[in-house]
Amino acid sequence: MFKEKLNVILDSSIVLLSVEKRFDLFDEIGRVLNRSYNCIVLTQVFDEIKHLAEQGNVRERRLGRLALELIRRCKFVEYEFPGDADQAIIDYARKNKVVVATNDLQLRRCLRRVGVPVIYVRGFDHLDIDGDIYW
Repeated sequence: MFKEKLNVILDSSIVLLSVEKRFDLFDEIGRVLNRSYNCIVLTQVFDEIKHLAEQGNVRERRLGRLALELIRRCKFVEYEFPGDADQAIIDYARKNKVVVATNDLQLRRCLRRVGVPVIYVRGFDHLDIDGDIYW
């Protein structure tokens, strides 16, 4: 079958939504991909979630802390890029064979325009994938 694991970049929107709606993000990604994978969090995404956990309103701090716990299961990648988290994700995805998991509609559209497969939340309790994975 597939020899190497697929790399999946997580965006803060999908991590926070999985915490808020209480669905198992990692099980859902596995179900959608139907193969083994590694979750990757870029430093820019970690910084976004950490900022929410420290400086958001009461609800955002709670979700941010839970999201930080959730992403501890992921591999962290320091990716030098001068833009924001979305721009860093787009740049990283274009240069590497990855799938991106996001619930950000604008980011999703940008990624699909450049041919990157995107995992997104459908119906607030399960994931779906847009795009084909050829590797």
